[in-house]
Amino acid sequence: MRPETIAVTGASGYIGGALCDSLSTLGYRVQRLVRKPQGDSDAHFDLQKCVFPSLESVDVLIHAAWDLTESSWEGILKTNVAASQALLEHAYAQGVSTVIFISSMAAFPKCESLYGRSKLLVEEAYQARKAIVVRPGTVWGGPREGGIVKAIRALLKKFRVAPLIGGGAHTLYTVHVDDLLLSISSVLEHRDTLEGRCIVAAHPTPITLRSFVQALADAMEFKCVLLPIPAFCLYVPLRLLELCKVTPPLRSDSVTSITQGASKELYSQPPEVKVNFRPLESF
Repeated sequence: MRPETIAVTGASGYIGGALCDSLSTLGYRVQRLVRKPQGDSDAHFDLQKCVFPSLESVDVLIHAAWDLTESSWEGILKTNVAASQALLEHAYAQGVSTVIFISSMAAFPKCESLYGRSKLLVEEAYQARKAIVVRPGTVWGGPREGGIVKAIRALLKKFRVAPLIGGGAHTLYTVHVDDLLLSISSVLEHRDTLEGRCIVAAHPTPITLRSFVQALADAMEFKCVLLPIPAFCLYVPLRLLELCKVTPPLRSDSVTSITQGASKELYSQPPEVKVNFRPLESF
């Protein structure tokens, strides 16, 4: 019996890359869907241009890609929401039996960030078609890094200063990348009973942004300044840079997401995929 084939979008990213390594170790045949194929297991995929490879031999599709180059709502709807919906239809038309969407805890009803709102729209479309949604918290740990961890690390290295948006009292939920991989592995094992479900992958106790940044600075052994900054004082210049087509070290939309925080409602974990998520201790 041949091993199952799992295609992963965003395979060159933080979560997607770690996921490909983990799935290969577990014995799955992994097809990496990337913009710039390099190896035999790579296939050309471009979410922004709706370029999808053949998925006829694929059993499971895990959609972990997300285009962060767009900063306008119209652009995000086109390059992420509409394209993700088209990918879902493409997968089912080619006989893929299970689709899993990697979302975010930034996605919840009445969320204010464009990122969270667009992720929520994709969640709704996928769940309506019986796909499975996994909502990770802020991911940390492992040899790769991305998202807010990468942004804060870059600021610490360059300026020895980390901005505490809104004073740093806002909370976030965290998940170690290995625990996220374990959660996704459990979802794969029990996929038949989880169709259309939304599963949160995060430690149940939130921490403050200040604690998160301090842990990262301690791990880097940097003496740095944690600088409280009103959210609008950071949002405005970042947004101006984006409007001028300059990529800032932190997206303005991330400021919105951080100041609102993640959903306060953690979905109960199905017993078959329950994971003992470790708390944030050190990087």
